[in-house]
Amino acid sequence: MDDRPRRVEPEEGAGQSFHEREVGLGTGQVLLDRRGLELTGSWGGSMRVEYAEIPSWQRDQDALSFTVIDYYPLLLRSPAIEELAGWFGRLSDGNLWQELPVVNWQPQPQVMIAGPEQRDRRFSCAVPEGWLPLTDRAYLANAAQDAVNSGMRLLFMLAHQAAQCQLVMEFSEVSDPSMIQGLNADPGLFERGAFRLAGLKADNANGVVVNRPFVVSMGGERATVLDTTMTLPHVAVRLREVYAGHGGSWFMIAYTSANAVDPRPCFDRFAPDFETVISTWQWRR
Repeated sequence: MDDRPRRVEPEEGAGQSFHEREVGLGTGQVLLDRRGLELTGSWGGSMRVEYAEIPSWQRDQDALSFTVIDYYPLLLRSPAIEELAGWFGRLSDGNLWQELPVVNWQPQPQVMIAGPEQRDRRFSCAVPEGWLPLTDRAYLANAAQDAVNSGMRLLFMLAHQAAQCQLVMEFSEVSDPSMIQGLNADPGLFERGAFRLAGLKADNANGVVVNRPFVVSMGGERATVLDTTMTLPHVAVRLREVYAGHGGSWFMIAYTSANAVDPRPCFDRFAPDFETVISTWQWRR
């Protein structure tokens, strides 16, 4: 199958009803690729929708209508509706939104435990051997600023001392009041929008989404896992983030491997350490 992006011109005046939003497609374009579709309009803006954000779609005469998770249903009219529906059906097949699978993480038997992590009174977890508190002030300052820019607050970090690449674990919490309010009002919001967030994070970092998001248990709470990569000047990064809420607070625990050439071997080698940290998690308050 030819999986090159396909362009289909929507007709002018794509309609809207009570539950539909016109997205400026009057003289716009639809670009379909293997991940989703890009809607570009005459107003000069664009909107990206991933297939993994679309639970269902249907052909309605000369229009294609579909629902988008936590967004308005969309309606695209096109004189080339046969081509639009055909390519959308082929490229989205097997890629539409599904409930996140649950993966059972357990403490890995090959991982030796150095002791407990108890610096934050709200939780504790096991610290595998080789991981020590990161104390580099410049590194911590940069990480803290990055967290602030993302609406987070850095709590502390661990670093592996014997790895062939730079390995760190970051422990942060959501600090943005509006984000906390929204998540507490709708705890399922994060899971439903997980693929969208993973895609945005990857795109903003010149990376890719490695795996579809999934759910693990973190101290009895459902935790959402995102797997992405980042491409920075002179370094490649493999990143795994776990997001969980408890008692009105929301936390992000990240495991990162960075290397000038390929971070994956180190990431894979020490991934059981991270699984052990998460699977031994206990909420203390």
